[in-house]
Amino acid sequence: MGGMMIPMVLLLVIMYFVMIRPQQKKQKEQAKMIDELKIGDEVITAGGIHGIVSNKSDRTVTVKVQDGVKIKFEKASVTQVFSKDKGKGKGGKTTEVEAEIVEEKKSSDK
Repeated sequence: MGGMMIPMVLLLVIMYFVMIRPQQKKQKEQAKMIDELKIGDEVITAGGIHGIVSNKSDRTVTVKVQDGVKIKFEKASVTQVFSKDKGKGKGGKTTEVEAEIVEEKKSSDK
């Protein structure tokens, strides 16, 4: 009976390192990415929608997908972030949209 326990424990240890630990690491990276979201970052949502963050709150993020079109999502639905600070953005296009967001914000504050 004691001989059966060693292979079972070994199997559980292997499962932990192959399945559970990588999943926990991935969840931590996702949480960190969401926490570091900034206005102007390009994002892709779980539904495949591409846009630029124009506003954010504790739970939600508003994504500008086209001129005059903004959609509010739960932050957890953001799957990829292309931060303007990390240089992964699309060059001049990001700065043009950032300018529009700043202008919209100024006009809504008045």
